[in-house]
Amino acid sequence: MDKFEEVFDLIERSFAFLESELGLRLERALRRLRPAYLTRIELVYSNRTTGVVVSWEPRDLYVFVMLCRLVDGQYRGDVRNVGPDTELNCFDMNDLAQVRAPIDVVSGHGLGLDWPTPPGGLKGIIAGQARNLRRYSRPIIDGDFSVFPELDRIVKARAKEAHIKGLGAERAREIWGNLD
Repeated sequence: MDKFEEVFDLIERSFAFLESELGLRLERALRRLRPAYLTRIELVYSNRTTGVVVSWEPRDLYVFVMLCRLVDGQYRGDVRNVGPDTELNCFDMNDLAQVRAPIDVVSGHGLGLDWPTPPGGLKGIIAGQARNLRRYSRPIIDGDFSVFPELDRIVKARAKEAHIKGLGAERAREIWGNLD
């Protein structure tokens, strides 16, 4: 078996509890093996209120888990440009871990990730993300989005900082207003 199929099987097995324990349905399992920068695995699970997206792109050397509030039964996620008035419905599992138990944030590295790779490499990342999802996501999966305003603040603070760093304070002020 090649590395791509091994990673797909490991991700699928590691997150199978979303169906067996938490009652989500696997809506889509995407395997796209193309040139390295386009290669992607994505598993999409949902119930009537909540979606979970597990994705791996080898170029990032990381497995991302997003928790999403469904709007009229549909995903309204994947916001590329976050501003102060952006409605966010999807949040990274690490942001939830940061709120619930910062010590459990799963480190990794790749594009935009400044953390060292955790023990166990990719397997360690997958295991950590699955562990955190099992520990901390149940209220969200059951439709309780009361933590989303706090996650929204975290994401927007990070976006504001990225705008200041990437665009400069003057341009960031045009987007965000007060930078304090």
